[in-house]
Amino acid sequence: MNPKHNNSSTFYFLLSGLPVVLLLSTFYFLFSGVALASTVYIEGDRTNFAKNEEFLVNIFLNTESESINATEGSLVFPSDIIEVKEIRDGNSIVNFWVTRPKLESDGEIKFSGIIPGGYLGARGLLFSVVFKTREAGSGDIKTQDLIVLKNDGLGTRAKITATPLQFSVSTKLKTGESAVLPINDIEPPEDFIPTLGVDNNIFDGKYFLVFATQDKGSGVASYKVREGWFGSYNDAESPYLLKDQSLKKKTYVKAMDKSGNERVSTWESEEWWRRYQTYLMFAIIMLIILGVLFKKPWQRPVK
Repeated sequence: MNPKHNNSSTFYFLLSGLPVVLLLSTFYFLFSGVALASTVYIEGDRTNFAKNEEFLVNIFLNTESESINATEGSLVFPSDIIEVKEIRDGNSIVNFWVTRPKLESDGEIKFSGIIPGGYLGARGLLFSVVFKTREAGSGDIKTQDLIVLKNDGLGTRAKITATPLQFSVSTKLKTGESAVLPINDIEPPEDFIPTLGVDNNIFDGKYFLVFATQDKGSGVASYKVREGWFGSYNDAESPYLLKDQSLKKKTYVKAMDKSGNERVSTWESEEWWRRYQTYLMFAIIMLIILGVLFKKPWQRPVK
């Protein structure tokens, strides 16, 4: 981005009656303030496609010199020309999705996420989209309603610019083999720890679990929860309202990626676990006492 000029006029100094023109560009680079802004840009391998052809685009974040810990916005595209086949967030810099990238309406993908600890870099992948061309024409894939927050502990909005991707679809081009490679993902989502929460503003002050994980391959597809040792898993989202408000049941949270791999993490009340340990210790002591009292005569020591 070009530096902002503090002055637009040219200064002249007279030396021995002769005008000497001083080039302001030197002073601009040395003394002028530079206004930088984060940029969300869209990148693809090419921009000209045939009809019924699939192609991949990546949405990147360039934070310039500022650490960023949250982003929100929409990706819009001409749905009469192209359609969404798949959304990938496996290698995203976003660790916790408030709104995982998904097709909210015809021609619009909404997203909102948090980056704990912040991100500072020029090529941070937010997510990727596999499109398929439908009809001949041209248009833009662009972002709108962008919000980027600084990692300053205050949630300060950062300046943001957006760079769209222009593309065209022609019937004159022949459809070749798809350049979009399938994801070969055999690894489960990353390990995670569900956390108990309670807040008067959430679920009327009742206990709930908060959980989130990442999958660097195909991306997390969904979560399921089971309360107790028996029963079936049910679809769930974080935060999850616990049915057992007594906190006596062990709760299992299953994360599944888009390739079918699973990771199960558990949560159990520390208070209930301490009570369980107390009961277990008491049972062991009782077994020892009973063993001593009812020891057979030939097992007793000879006096």
